[in-house]
Amino acid sequence: MAFAWYRAQVRMRPMMTQAMTTGALFGAGDVIAQTIAKGKAPQELDYMRTIRNAGYGLCAFGPAVQVWYRMIEKIRFQAYPKLDLPAKILADQVIFTPVHLACFFGYHAYLEGKSIGDALKQKFWPAIRANWMLWPAVQMVNFTLVPAELRVLFVNVVALAWNAYLSTKAADSSENHLQYPRRR
Repeated sequence: MAFAWYRAQVRMRPMMTQAMTTGALFGAGDVIAQTIAKGKAPQELDYMRTIRNAGYGLCAFGPAVQVWYRMIEKIRFQAYPKLDLPAKILADQVIFTPVHLACFFGYHAYLEGKSIGDALKQKFWPAIRANWMLWPAVQMVNFTLVPAELRVLFVNVVALAWNAYLSTKAADSSENHLQYPRRR
């Protein structure tokens, strides 16, 4: 019943519905990061951090990913249809993902009054490498098995844990494994 209602909302108001869903799930990912990864009790949560994450999901990622999926759906190789899926995954991972991660870390650095350049140096490459270990497989399922109007929802549900990871990385600048790789 609720799923049918949600699907109807996606068809009637795709941008608003998917942006709101994304905002809620980005916020939920941050709450997961703070409670599970950081062991905070509800009264200890940094609610401004949660609002920043939800705001990014609502205003940036939600609308952007919906437009991106409409664009990427147009990738078609008439002579070689077996290339459609790898081309979509490749485009997603080398075009959309780097832009999204740079915007995500830059957004958080800016709102926290930190250096955007330093945030990107410390966090971008570790995050993109972690992304490449998970998201190509997720997108293979997404682009082959999930109906087009539900792809943003599917990605958002899978991304609960991923958003917890990103939220932790955006908030924590002291962990050694987040440092930009130094050349010797």
